[in-house]
Amino acid sequence: MIRSCLAICATAALLLGAGEASSKPLREAQLEDLQAIRDGYVQKSQAFTPRGRTRAQLLVDKLETRAGSMSDAELMVGLMQVSALADNGHDSFNFGDGGWVPPKRAKVRLAWFPDGIVIARAAPEYRDLLGAKVTRLDGLTPHQVMGHLRKLGG
Repeated sequence: MIRSCLAICATAALLLGAGEASSKPLREAQLEDLQAIRDGYVQKSQAFTPRGRTRAQLLVDKLETRAGSMSDAELMVGLMQVSALADNGHDSFNFGDGGWVPPKRAKVRLAWFPDGIVIARAAPEYRDLLGAKVTRLDGLTPHQVMGHLRKLGG
């Protein structure tokens, strides 16, 4: 598992610096990132089952067809989906120093418990929501939301 995490972190250090800082065309930079994921993570990680590795390779293939047309956020979500196919709850991408991160973050942080979702942290302007139980997100129950999020974290 440690080897797998190290491979992910080492590979991720190469990733997503392509955006504004690179002089390479976006397509070329994204293809390089995806090749690094394929070679440095999908092919080498012991976290994948044979079926999971095949599915991860197919997803990287699909992402390669979209290279150059994806935003940084779309590429990040695609890479999260690749690591989720290891389906072990431990593999994820750490985009490292200088890696792209979304410019906006939610004003609240949610904690998932067996009996529901609770607002665990909140920006000062939303502190009155601390401890509130969330029963629906965009009309979905917490269980339904977790079903959707499973694609992003094994």
